[in-house]
Amino acid sequence: MLVSPTNINMYKIPLAFCALTLLCLSCKKRVVVTPKIPPQPDVIFPDYTHLKPGNYWIYQVFDIDTFGNATPTDVFDSVYAGPEKEFNGKMYQLRMFPQIAGSKDYTGEYLRDSLYYIVGVNGKIRYSSTDFEKTFSSWYFDWAGSTDTVAFIHTFMTDRNKKTLVPAGTFETNAFDEHWYMYPAYRNGGIIIEQKTKYSIDVGIVSEALPFYFSSAYLRKEHRLVRYNVKK
Repeated sequence: MLVSPTNINMYKIPLAFCALTLLCLSCKKRVVVTPKIPPQPDVIFPDYTHLKPGNYWIYQVFDIDTFGNATPTDVFDSVYAGPEKEFNGKMYQLRMFPQIAGSKDYTGEYLRDSLYYIVGVNGKIRYSSTDFEKTFSSWYFDWAGSTDTVAFIHTFMTDRNKKTLVPAGTFETNAFDEHWYMYPAYRNGGIIIEQKTKYSIDVGIVSEALPFYFSSAYLRKEHRLVRYNVKK
């Protein structure tokens, strides 16, 4: 078939229109549809201190002998949460407690619930709800007037999710253990002394070993929870 110049001109306009259409389509911006992600809830970490002002705990003092037998006394101590304070740009909560069992003179320590840990102002770990594998800290203990090292101490977590019976009831607890290896001159209370502080997620400290005297095996004491008021 012969195509005359006239026929060619007839096809110029449609062909030009098709080329322009293809060019426009090729230049059209591609639209990417991104699915909407619903807002995620805030991560809530467990609180084992519950050191909010107004919270308090009442403990009965028990005497503990070298075999671990506990005898209740008629001494009761109150522990309460005080105002928070900032250290090194972070907020710490105040825990107030008697200087010794039965005392009306109080002292305190600042603690911070940091994710799964409780830490002091000095950075030492005082508790973990998840880390039951490693030793947190260790040191040798001496005191003024001693001619020998009193003890080697190291701290770690133990007794995971154990049931602890105290006057206030039975609680599931984890224990922070301050483990004392006593040197020969100070073994009246035994070679190994375990100073355990037991925490419950819904309560705080359920029981705690109190500071002891090196000279006697029978002056070890322990706080055991009687009642408490905790606002979460």
